[in-house]
Amino acid sequence: MKNLGPRWLVLVTLVGGVAALTSNFGCGGDDGGTGGGGRGGSAGRGGAAGGAAGRGGTAGGVAGRGGSAGGVAGATAGSGGAAGAAGRGGAGGTAGAAGTGGAVPALNCPVGTFATADEGFGLSTFAQAGNLAIRDAGTKATSAFSSAMGDPAVGSIRIDGPYDDYNQYIDLQKGYGPTMLKNWTGATKLHVKVKVASGLNPSAQNPAGIQPYVQTTTGYVDCRAWNNVVAGNNWNDYVLDFAACTVAAWKISEVISFGVVINTGDGLMPDAGVNSMKPTTAVIYVDSFWLDGTCGGGTGGSGGGAGGVGGGAAGRGGSGGAGGAAGGTAGAAGGAAGAAGGAAGAAGGAAGAAGGAAGAAGGAAGAAGGAAGAAGGAAGAGGSA
Repeated sequence: MKNLGPRWLVLVTLVGGVAALTSNFGCGGDDGGTGGGGRGGSAGRGGAAGGAAGRGGTAGGVAGRGGSAGGVAGATAGSGGAAGAAGRGGAGGTAGAAGTGGAVPALNCPVGTFATADEGFGLSTFAQAGNLAIRDAGTKATSAFSSAMGDPAVGSIRIDGPYDDYNQYIDLQKGYGPTMLKNWTGATKLHVKVKVASGLNPSAQNPAGIQPYVQTTTGYVDCRAWNNVVAGNNWNDYVLDFAACTVAAWKISEVISFGVVINTGDGLMPDAGVNSMKPTTAVIYVDSFWLDGTCGGGTGGSGGGAGGVGGGAAGRGGSGGAGGAAGGTAGAAGGAAGAAGGAAGAAGGAAGAAGGAAGAAGGAAGAAGGAAGAAGGAAGAGGSA
């Protein structure tokens, strides 16, 4: 074999070093294959951005805490609603409506109310000129019970009066007879309600007259008062004051008959002539004869029912006959106040329900916010991975 000598050894050594370097590059090449994935690893920097999205998730968690605050606010609103629900207790105020039962006043000493019948009243047939119940020619006046009209309650006497001139009258009366005289001692006035529904005197210069009257003793001693018919077609109260009954023979302790006359009057004008505007056929209703004063008659009306919560006190019962109206009025006021209390309670209840609903909505929103925060946090954790 040939001896290479030192130069060849040097060459071999250099070649070996190059081979070693080449072998190192080969290992780098293997790592580079994995590094090709490393370029995907640049996408790993994108993974760092994913981590930033995770921080966004942390912000989502903050929103969740905001939702929790919403839930707290909702709970507060809900508790406000519970307080409102107590307002429903005010609905008891509707019980105060019972007070309206006392609204119809009781008459003091009623002597004719015509609730269901004519009660023995009828037209006088006393033979006197101008009495339309007994006129010789033409239609006669008539009377009958009516369930269609009345004051203060339904039920009255309807009179159809064929008026056609002055000095005509109709007399609605009730007689007791000489053996059934009535003692009205203590009474001070006679009242009667009359409604001229149509017709009668057309001229304001000569109004018709309403004359309540009372006759006493078997001698029929008379006391009456003229009241001009009130204009319009409403119910009106006409009065005979017994203080005007000054004839000695007139005795309140021996009443034999009483009633009311509807009279056209004489129609005289200031120039002594007769008004050319003649009376016309009329429809008239009569109701509610009653007495003022103390006469051992009816009692006052009872007070209204208890008012509702916050509705005020119920009306007290009237003392005596006249107090009934006051008791009824106060009762009606108690009922109205009770109804107002109930309405306020209902409003409180409705507000409470609305508050509760708002609270529930706030709680739901809070839960949704928390869920969103949790989802954001989970997404952020995934991004970090």
